[in-house]
Amino acid sequence: MRLVCFIIFVRIYDTAKSQDVRSEFHKHYVIHPKLHTLDGREKRDVSNIKGEHEDNLVMTFDNLGHQIILDLKMNSGLLPDNYFEKYHLNSSVVMKKPMLKSRRHCHYQGQVRGSFNSWAAISTCQGISGMIFDGNETYYIHPVNDSSHLLLKASDWKSKNLTCGYKASYDEKLRSHVLDGLNRHRRSAVLQPPPGSNSNSRYVELILVNDFKEYKELKEDVNSVFERSKEIANILNGLYTPLNIYIALVGVITWTEKDPISMSPDGDATLTNFLHYRRERLAREHPNDNAQLITAMTFDGGVVGKALKGPICTYEYSGGVNMDHSHVVGLVATTVAHELGHNFGMEHDSDECICPDEKCIMASASSSTSPHHWSSCSREYIRTAFSKGMDYCLKNIPSTIVGPICGNGFLEEGEDCDCGLPEFCNNPCCNATSCRLTPNAICATGLCCDIQTCQVKPVATPCRSALSECDLSEYCDGLSEYCPTDIHVQDGTECSDGNGYCYGSLCQSHNNQCRLLWGVTGKSSHPQCYEQNSNGNLNGNCGFDRINKKYKACSKRDVRCGMLHCIHLNEKLEFGMHSTAIVSRSFINVQGKILACRTALIDLGLNSMDPGLSPNGAKCGEEMACLNQKCVHISEIKKKRCPQNCNGHGTCNSNCNCHCDFGYAPPFCDSPGLGGSIDSGPPSDPNAGQSFFIAMLIIFLGIIPFVAVVAYIVYHYHHHLKNWWFVKFQKPSGNETVNKPPPKKFNYPHGTITKLEISAPFLQHGPNDPIVTVPLETAQKQMQNGHLANNVTIPQDAPVCVAPTRPAPRPPATVQRSQSMAGTSSTRRMSRPLSDASYGKRNLPPPPRPPPPKHVKAGIRPQSFSAGSSNTQKLSNVNTQEPPPKVKSTSVQSQPKKKFIK
Repeated sequence: MRLVCFIIFVRIYDTAKSQDVRSEFHKHYVIHPKLHTLDGREKRDVSNIKGEHEDNLVMTFDNLGHQIILDLKMNSGLLPDNYFEKYHLNSSVVMKKPMLKSRRHCHYQGQVRGSFNSWAAISTCQGISGMIFDGNETYYIHPVNDSSHLLLKASDWKSKNLTCGYKASYDEKLRSHVLDGLNRHRRSAVLQPPPGSNSNSRYVELILVNDFKEYKELKEDVNSVFERSKEIANILNGLYTPLNIYIALVGVITWTEKDPISMSPDGDATLTNFLHYRRERLAREHPNDNAQLITAMTFDGGVVGKALKGPICTYEYSGGVNMDHSHVVGLVATTVAHELGHNFGMEHDSDECICPDEKCIMASASSSTSPHHWSSCSREYIRTAFSKGMDYCLKNIPSTIVGPICGNGFLEEGEDCDCGLPEFCNNPCCNATSCRLTPNAICATGLCCDIQTCQVKPVATPCRSALSECDLSEYCDGLSEYCPTDIHVQDGTECSDGNGYCYGSLCQSHNNQCRLLWGVTGKSSHPQCYEQNSNGNLNGNCGFDRINKKYKACSKRDVRCGMLHCIHLNEKLEFGMHSTAIVSRSFINVQGKILACRTALIDLGLNSMDPGLSPNGAKCGEEMACLNQKCVHISEIKKKRCPQNCNGHGTCNSNCNCHCDFGYAPPFCDSPGLGGSIDSGPPSDPNAGQSFFIAMLIIFLGIIPFVAVVAYIVYHYHHHLKNWWFVKFQKPSGNETVNKPPPKKFNYPHGTITKLEISAPFLQHGPNDPIVTVPLETAQKQMQNGHLANNVTIPQDAPVCVAPTRPAPRPPATVQRSQSMAGTSSTRRMSRPLSDASYGKRNLPPPPRPPPPKHVKAGIRPQSFSAGSSNTQKLSNVNTQEPPPKVKSTSVQSQPKKKFIK
């Protein structure tokens, strides 16, 4: 199995303490760890390390014949800039701010070399202390003397069967919701790393308080107390990092003279007293999100900690008490993580929960090992709490980012990338072990980095979409992997069809805020309900002073900006913690109708605005909006206008720069462009305009002139082109006769024809009747010396008439000519049969037909015959006459004229 390292600080302050640690375990091992700088120089004896500490260290030691190497980096972000240490001396308060002098300290985090899923945290302040988890076993390291240290297995720890004093009062509806969510996410029993974007991270500004007995237990050494507290916070940060929650230790307070509160073995009483102390003194002097008390007092019933469920961020109840039940600081830190989990809304793990270890952090009782995983139920509980706004105070980033180590999901100084712990990293562009880019990678993080190709996304790629009509989209610039800073429409801009004004990227109105608190059924109540805000009581006010427990009355001008009055169908709040909220209901009579006015005071801390009040930007009159419970003119919110009012082609953003419409260019939207602003990145590719310009040049200077020239040629030469096209490509159909000279019908040598005889008349079709093509062989059989045979049958639908013979055309000069009667037509007579050799196998075109002679009776049609029939019928109802005597042609005409012989 892969080696997994999870290092937790352990402080041993003298030899007697070492003996006490040994007594808590069945057996132990002695090791001699060494520290080296990156250039290979070995540091002096670890117990004598003083002054400035190295930013990076390498720690080595032998474990049962195997060498373990740790790569360590100073956790410079563990303590924010405003970190303080406070204690009492001679009845006076002493407060130090060591981070103002130097940010260098002796606390490190890192990982085991060669182990892809390891994580480490080491302290070198007075010797080396820590804990190693390899996937199966947990090992603690404790200093004994100048060079010797103890290595202890967590499985050898003598369990004391400790329990949490939290009294479960399960909300069955919430529990059912969590178990339903558990079924949806049942596949992943191991927590996932923080997402690439810091926008989803939460930050807890924590204060640790040590009571007087804890101070006495640590030999009244205030520096030892401070160091132990920082070790606990460092462990706590490591435990919560997989939940994308980071712990910032903003201060440590040690009661060095006496306890300012009553301490009792009753855990509930001690918790109540400590929460009162936090409200009355701690929160006023040192703003914080949560406070935890560390005490050496033993609670009754084996209880090691107490906390309330779900009040994180609240002024009244965000805190817990923890017993320092072991010299192993890792076990104490796990207890603090457990009680803080209750503050986040987590219940104890049940049988339905999935845990990768024997027990997880939210187990109700201790086990033989120190748990360091969160169960699937814990993840679902915290997801539900955040969906109800219980992270309201956890989104502000402390002055320094907590936990700057490779593997925490944040890009920090000295890192190219950080995709989280190696076992969870699925980023092909980042080496999770070294936090360096992989070969050929340009980027590995940021909304404008394509992790499929490890390249920066193209310019104008959307990287942050607008969330509302008061928000603006941001686009990649094609150069950086990071999305531009989030901007929005300028505060005070009208929205929601004139029912509200933009404020902080949201369209704020009374109706929208009621829906936030009470769900989709919530909406603002009758305007007369708001008149009660001038009373300054539970049912109507302009704010509640939680420290002094006083309501503030609104002036008549500001009643619409005080307490939010809603009507809804839900029984419980959808936002905040219902059990810590003060919900009230009153009724008014409006024209005989009884209307309900429902309000809620929601505790989300002293530094957060109560969401039960009218939000900033809510409309309270014409050109009037709420601002900090005052109804002010919109000009006080919208203090500065954009230059030239963006020329009517854009919107003023939160930086007072124009966000131009498409087609206009920033910064003033007074010239053609692609839209957007100088803050949001280009919404369209600037190079696309150049390509468009080039395309227009090609079209107007190349394609259009060419088309014009072609059109000119076609227009002026269309007649010649038409004839050429017809001759070259037109094919005659079967029913059309092409106007072309007939082929030669005779193949006689020139001058051999001396005499042409006039043939008998032909039977021809009428000019409007269809042409019936007769095969060549059939035609030859039916022709007898150029005349139709007597037994030929004519089709019924082809009217025929007997036409006189015509004189033959004029022969060439070398051919003898025969005289012809003037005004008569002649036709050629075949003097020899047609042959395939002369004409080839083809259908002969029909001869032209002259009009019928006068002696033929009009309307008389010959009988028809069936196509292909061998039987013939004689012609009937036709007056036949003897043909005229043959005459010789005396003249030759180029084209025979169709005349009748009288």
